[in-house]
Amino acid sequence: MNSIQAKKIDLVDFISKICTIVSLSNGGSQALFSNDLRGEKNPSLSVGLDKHGKWGWIDFSSGYSGNIIDFVMIHYNKNSVSLALDKIAEIMLLPRRENTTNNSFIYVDKSNNNVTKIKTIQPLQNKALIEYLESRNLNIFFVKRYVEEIYYSITERGTVKNFFAVCFKNNSSGYAIRNKYHKSNLILSDITYIPLSDIPSKRVLIFEGFINFLSALTYYETDIAKYDVIILNSVSMFKKAAKLIIENGYEVIYDFLDNDFAGQLCILQIEEILREAQINKTINNLPAIKNSFCIYKGYNDFNDFLKSIHQL
Repeated sequence: MNSIQAKKIDLVDFISKICTIVSLSNGGSQALFSNDLRGEKNPSLSVGLDKHGKWGWIDFSSGYSGNIIDFVMIHYNKNSVSLALDKIAEIMLLPRRENTTNNSFIYVDKSNNNVTKIKTIQPLQNKALIEYLESRNLNIFFVKRYVEEIYYSITERGTVKNFFAVCFKNNSSGYAIRNKYHKSNLILSDITYIPLSDIPSKRVLIFEGFINFLSALTYYETDIAKYDVIILNSVSMFKKAAKLIIENGYEVIYDFLDNDFAGQLCILQIEEILREAQINKTINNLPAIKNSFCIYKGYNDFNDFLKSIHQL
């Protein structure tokens, strides 16, 4: 890694690995952190893109500011750019840090000025949510390995509304949420990648939503998939899924997407990206795509099929 590459790193994602994020806005390009590296709990560290599209930060408590290299040199006492770059590479391997106090989190959507506040996220125990999942004929023992329950509020035009739901975390620390009355993605939309191990398995299962992923686990009576798993959380995430498939060099894709136009268009779009990658010699061979949705032929998705066989 050189200085030019380092300065292109998403600074919000980078600092979230070492400091606690307090609020996020502007599509994830602006954030406020507590500077845990200085032992501070108050939100004083502002991070984001400037008008020129360059990442920067400012620590209001100390007055320091700069780019990613400045941040590491100041906070880790590195006296050369070379040592700072080594530390950046080390930090990039860390997972995003969680808020260990109360999981509270604020997100401001500048497109409509709505404010979403996550009050708490905790293990699944709410009776109403468990009953909802059981109504989908899901094995709760398997479910608890992958989902939690979330309590949040949305302020819209000065009116605060409170909600709770089952939540399933994605790769950007956003959530796919579900309850009896509502389903959506909260904060940032992204895929959820569940690798079987540190080394890609060369085979990957792809689902549209986490309910169908959990339906497959219930159907096959296991809490761990046989291969790596990609859950889109939205068919609009097909480009991210294709990028991950290319990067990991998967040889076989098991298509568990919905039996509808959107689901099948999604796999065609992924296949088109893979073909372009082959033409551009990014990959040597196209992965084989197995139409696993034939298991629930005649039903819209895996969960519809699961509910039907449990009703027999």
